Amino acid sequence: MMNEAQRFQLFEQMHQLPVEHVGWQLQSMLAELESVAKKTKAMSVFSISEEMVGKELHCSLLKRSGELGVLAALHKGASSVDDRESAELFLFFVSCQEAWRIPAYLSMKTAFGNHGWSDGAEFLEGTLLGYSDGQMTSWINAKRRKRIGWLGLTCYFLMSRAQRAKLQILADRCIDPSSMTENVEVFYSTDNLTPKANIQELLPETTHLCRASIKYDFFKKLFARDIYPARKVDFFVSVINADNALELNKSLQSNFQFFGD
Repeated sequence: MMNEAQRFQLFEQMHQLPVEHVGWQLQSMLAELESVAKKTKAMSVFSISEEMVGKELHCSLLKRSGELGVLAALHKGASSVDDRESAELFLFFVSCQEAWRIPAYLSMKTAFGNHGWSDGAEFLEGTLLGYSDGQMTSWINAKRRKRIGWLGLTCYFLMSRAQRAKLQILADRCIDPSSMTENVEVFYSTDNLTPKANIQELLPETTHLCRASIKYDFFKKLFARDIYPARKVDFFVSVINADNALELNKSLQSNFQFFGD
């Protein structure tokens, strides 16, 4: 099984942001307000909790938006089909002339929130925020490097040459539990790191790396050992074996995509 350092070598280094606190959040959000006021961005929107309403961060933003002549609006998003009691709070900042973007954004969130997010939905959201087609294309391409689609969580699987051959027989769509004679190491980057372009070249010649997206329910069971202690780790690590391979297959939200193919 790989160690932590070996896993890190497979991914691009992440720029370390400051620890999240009110001061840092406020400066970041104020910069967004300035962009809207200068019309370099059509609209900014933040998802906040009900507990934040009326507190320091919220009040500071409202005060600054008034000084800049930027319209501020707080809207409750649509509840999901599965959780009708829960809904996001959206804090919008937009010029009066661009206020039409707020109901358009809320309608977009309602439509795609219950019917699956997609590249098209991501593109539309960016367009409503005022990003150009070129900016959104670059953004979506960067997202594709980090994850498979918009469903489930993208996990990485280390396989031997023999395991790779067995998966090919099934067109990389699932794992045959009866064919498993050894464990498959699986891990998840908690910081959603981007794989290096030459990632396969960094592995031993007899080792193959692939990724697949899985449903959250199975994800929680698979990585329970790392999730429930509630401590920050860089990677969740587990194994796929004959006992849980069938459950993995049922949870798959994508096929297995091998690097270097």
